[in-house]
Amino acid sequence: MGRWFDDPDDLVGLIRDPWVGGRPFLPDGLPVIDRVPGYDNAFAATGHGMLGVTPGPVTGHRLAEYVVTGRRPEALVPFGFDRLRR
Repeated sequence: MGRWFDDPDDLVGLIRDPWVGGRPFLPDGLPVIDRVPGYDNAFAATGHGMLGVTPGPVTGHRLAEYVVTGRRPEALVPFGFDRLRR
C-alpha cells in the first residue's frame, strides 16, 4: 500500500477535520481524587495529566476505600479539592 501523501509536510494540509484531546491538568499538576464538595454521593478522580490511565488501579483502589468507609484515606489527602481554594 502506498503513502497517501508525497511529503510529510503535506500531511497537515490533507487533514480535513483535525481534532486534539486536551490533557486534564490542574494548576498545581496534581490530580483531584476526592468527594465533590457539596455532594455526599459524588466523587471525582481526574487531572492525571500525562499519566493517563497508568495510575488508574491505585486511584480506583483508594477511591473505592473512601466511598465504602466514608473516610478519606491518608494517601488521598494531597489530592483533595480543598487545596485548590488556597
